Amino acid sequence: MRVRRGLLIAAGCFVLAAVIGYALVAASWTTAPSFVYQQQSFRSSRTVSTAGFELQSSTLHTTGGTVDVEWYDSAFLSRERLSGAYVSLFIDGRRTVSSLRGTATGTSEVAPDTLVWAGDLPAGTHSFVVRLDRVDGGVLVPYVPPGGEGVDSLSVSQ
Repeated sequence: MRVRRGLLIAAGCFVLAAVIGYALVAASWTTAPSFVYQQQSFRSSRTVSTAGFELQSSTLHTTGGTVDVEWYDSAFLSRERLSGAYVSLFIDGRRTVSSLRGTATGTSEVAPDTLVWAGDLPAGTHSFVVRLDRVDGGVLVPYVPPGGEGVDSLSVSQ
């Protein structure tokens, strides 16, 4: 009888330890960082002259807290003198940050462009959309020289 009781207590302790161990591991699963990364490659320039054109989008489920977002374009180029464009990040449909890229002289001013934002978001699934909010005269996004390659990327992390 004592052996049986000892085995029963030992089994109960083992089950209790397993439940506590699972709870600790499960808690670390829910607080693990979330991350999404997208990259598009282009073998020819993408010409855009329409406001509202979506450059990239993604969704990410966060556990609440600080989120970092970065959009990158390898070579942004305005097509006309004294023109430019606003690239904006929308989180859950709300404009969060914008970047103005423009030119005084025209198509000789090609350069990489970035849009960066960091801030707190509540727990849940969020949409992240990068789009051209305003375009004057059209842009090449990305500009790709003959025989070259261009990229756009979007990363969102918590």
